[in-house]
This record gives sequence, structure tokens and C-alpha cells, in this order.
Amino acid sequence: MKKEIKKNVTLFENDIDPDFLYSLLGNNYVSIDIETSGLDWKEDKIATIQIFTCGNIAIIKIQNQDYSPDNLIHLFKNKNVLKIFHHAMFDIRFMTNKWGRVFSNIACTKVASKLVNNKAKDHSLKKLLRDRLQVGIQKELWSSNWFKSSLTDAQVKYAVDDVRYLRELYRSLKREIEKEQKTELMQACFDFIPKLAWLQVNGYEGVFEY
Repeated sequence: MKKEIKKNVTLFENDIDPDFLYSLLGNNYVSIDIETSGLDWKEDKIATIQIFTCGNIAIIKIQNQDYSPDNLIHLFKNKNVLKIFHHAMFDIRFMTNKWGRVFSNIACTKVASKLVNNKAKDHSLKKLLRDRLQVGIQKELWSSNWFKSSLTDAQVKYAVDDVRYLRELYRSLKREIEKEQKTELMQACFDFIPKLAWLQVNGYEGVFEY
């Protein structure tokens, strides 16, 4: 199913369609976020996946937990499209548990923020957007029911806000990273996140311990 629910916001069930995939592959970045039934990647389920690029937003409702979203996976694997997350470990670990190791070329604004100022205690998306972009977002709906048949207007706005500013935020952080000559370190962290997620999902949590 494909349905436009707001201007430039399209709702899909289980996967994006080939036309939307093609439009995404024509851009050099997408911003991605997920909503879940809880915080435990081992037990909880993915409810929605939000994707933003160039003003267009897709919300994919995962209705069939056994379905393999081949078009989404094709996007995730594509090395030419940068996938921008906030707290990528959370999202990628959930999706790795569900679909295997499918991610390449990712960025994480939370990791970038910690590299800019590792002494800061709060690297939440809400605080970073307020401090860096003077944008205010609400985060109270993260624990709402994302599995119900129809999303509320408030849920749609919440889902959209979680992805629409990520590229601008990443650019702001990246400029500081480059000034501090930490670009290579940042890229190494990004490259490692999908590998670390795969290790944890497959029971190798202690592989680096003594």
C-alpha cells in the first residue's frame, strides 16, 4: 500500500515501492529513523521506518514482521547513498537483528557530537537541534502505540521531525570535526557501527574483552 498522508509525506506498508527507491538512489544522502515497541532489540519489534531526502518523507509501517523489504535493503546496502542516523547503533542493531548485515555508508550525529565534545552529558537529538539549529522538537511520543492501524497527526509530525533535520545537523557537526582534524576518526567510527551491531546481534558482545 502507498498513500500520501500529508504534503510530501508518503505512507507505505512493509516496504517502499520501486519508484520511490529509484528516487532515493538518485540522491547522495537519506536520513533514517525507526520507531519500535520498546528499547530491547532482542525482544521488541520495529513498528515504523522513516526516511527523508530532499523534502520528501516516507513512513514505512512494518505490518508483517516476517516480510523481507527488498527495496529498503537495496537502499541500505547501496554504497553511494549516505545513510544519516541519530544514535545509529540503536536503529541498525534492531534492523540487523531482523534482516542481517545490510548497512554500508552510514553516519551518526550522536557519535559525531560525542567526538566534538565528549565531556558533554547530553547528546540527545532534541538538545542538539535546539543548540545548533535553533529548532525545537517534541520527544514525548516515542513510547506511544506505533502499531495501530492509523497514525495520529501528532505521531506523523513526531516521525517527520526525527529525520527532517538530520542532514543539516550532520553538516554542522562535520564542520567542527574537520576543524579539529578528526575526520578520519569519525569515519572509522561510522564504518565500525554496522560491524559492531552484527557482532552483538550474533552473540559476540565480549569479543574485545581480555
